[in-house]
Amino acid sequence: LQKLLEEADLPFVGSGSSSCDLVMDKIRTKRLLEKLGLPTARWAVVTPEKRSIPDFLRFPLILKAPREGSTIGIIKVDAPEEWDGALDKEFAYDRTLLVEEFIAGVEATVPLLSGKALPIIEIRSPRGFYDYDAKYVYKDGKTEYFCPPQKISEAAQQTMAAQSETFFAEFGCRDILRVDFMIDADDNLYILEGNAIPRCTATSLVPKAAK
Repeated sequence: LQKLLEEADLPFVGSGSSSCDLVMDKIRTKRLLEKLGLPTARWAVVTPEKRSIPDFLRFPLILKAPREGSTIGIIKVDAPEEWDGALDKEFAYDRTLLVEEFIAGVEATVPLLSGKALPIIEIRSPRGFYDYDAKYVYKDGKTEYFCPPQKISEAAQQTMAAQSETFFAEFGCRDILRVDFMIDADDNLYILEGNAIPRCTATSLVPKAAK
């Protein structure tokens, strides 16, 4: 859509097509995060031809379809015996998958407007995993949101804001962005991904932070 608008010389809110394409691709995002020295969980790529468990990663693992959103195409794999079955399900979404180590801890997001971080939101989902149900459906219970956060230190919040602003600039974003984090028990930060076209529904995160 952004590419069509650019070709038609129509102005629009949000990042351009190249930035949206980059931020949407979780594998390309991982590579750039590492190049920039920004913190992220250890990861690898698996394909139908290269589907063995990466020996340098520790369970639990998270499998992700690299170009899906709203937590669609994400499976948590707790043990080696679950690996093949989870892969078979994930390959229905994409032939190239991202696998990364699961980070236990506090989940949070940093919304940004015009390159500046808004107040950080701490997310507590009913089952400890912020999946599609926890975002939109609430079948398993209501997700709680805390702005300002309750379980994230002030120092960590300042670092998250700075890292998110670096993400915004280095990924070539414009106008609006959201950067998702995990914070482990030792206060270590891990960037999960960015979202260059964050939703603006009644339950969405950027409007919560803006409010």
